[in-house]
Amino acid sequence: MLIAMILGLIVGIIVGEPIMVIEPFGTAFVNLLKMCMVPIVFTSITLSVSQVEDFKEFGRVGGRMLLLFMITTICAAILGTVFVNIIQPGAGFSMNVEGTVEANEAPSVAEIFLGIIPTNPVQALASGDLLPILFFAIMLGVSLILIGEKKQPMVDVLQSGFDAMLKMISICLKYAPIGVFSLMAVLGGEYGLETLLPLGKFFLTEYLVMTIQILVVYGLVLAIVAKINIFKFLFRVKDA
Repeated sequence: MLIAMILGLIVGIIVGEPIMVIEPFGTAFVNLLKMCMVPIVFTSITLSVSQVEDFKEFGRVGGRMLLLFMITTICAAILGTVFVNIIQPGAGFSMNVEGTVEANEAPSVAEIFLGIIPTNPVQALASGDLLPILFFAIMLGVSLILIGEKKQPMVDVLQSGFDAMLKMISICLKYAPIGVFSLMAVLGGEYGLETLLPLGKFFLTEYLVMTIQILVVYGLVLAIVAKINIFKFLFRVKDA
């Protein structure tokens, strides 16, 4: 993947504008990833919730998970903001944007909360709106818990769907080197050498923040909550 990125950028810079003819290959890769995103999120969340045996325990564990999610998300946002302002990966790089961009008014807390509840779950799934999808998936999982043994046919369908989506993702990822090469080649062809420094700073910022988030933030969470060393944990899950 990394080789494809580097080669794509180099080829794009060398060839220039004519490389734009391969743009559909990169767009196809992005579309393949988007195609898999909603089904895998919906089936995995619903399946995970529906297989909980003790509903009271689910409430306790769910509350802790939500709290940890909020804490780690806030930490990630703070880390990202701090390092972006220090490294400034986009400084000196300008993209060709047609027309004017207007800032929208920030929604109220009530609007954000109500926006999580989908009035039409099918529409939320079709548009890829993740928060309403997560809400619906959790509600469906809880409902399956409450109907007892009657849930099994639905759980079997969800399990089959989840397994099928994992296989589909593995198939799509085989196309990743071509897709990534095309995306980077188009970027290099459109913006030339101007992309090198900002792109390098972008990847430096991304990997630096992710490393700190995993080793420090998640490491502290594992040490405090589960009494597990982060390095031992990563070693055990490396094959997953």
